[in-house]
Amino acid sequence: MGSAAIPVALVAVGGRLAYIKVGDNLLPSLYVAVFKLGLMPLAVYLTAQYVFGLEPLFVATITVLSAMPTGVFTAVFAAHYQTAEAEAASTIVVTTIMSAVTISLWLGFFSDIEIGCTGEKGAPLSAPSAFRWANLFAFPYGGAFFSKSGRPFARII
Repeated sequence: MGSAAIPVALVAVGGRLAYIKVGDNLLPSLYVAVFKLGLMPLAVYLTAQYVFGLEPLFVATITVLSAMPTGVFTAVFAAHYQTAEAEAASTIVVTTIMSAVTISLWLGFFSDIEIGCTGEKGAPLSAPSAFRWANLFAFPYGGAFFSKSGRPFARII
């Protein structure tokens, strides 16, 4: 039952969008998108980099994650509390479209950063290589990111 929650929410938002004109709610959606896709990732980057001094891989990861578009549960909560339903659905559409540009910009920004990982032959990985080869959702064990087969993708220096 719980595994159906996200697909059902997506269908609900899609059904809601059939009756909502995004253009009617464009100004509030753009306002939210500027903060969600522009200022929030910038604040996360500056805080992670200069306040907490995190390693570049972690800075890049949390910055890109904070640049993701508004999630579908925003519309679900708006419908549940019967407030700003049209604005929530429009914001999901606008931020999803705009995130194609903003996420690309952030990934480009991090593409030349030395992230402190080495590949199988000991050569340093660039950020795109590390994002491609490291299993970032697995727990690092013994300083390495492991695949499901147990073979390490990348080793933390």
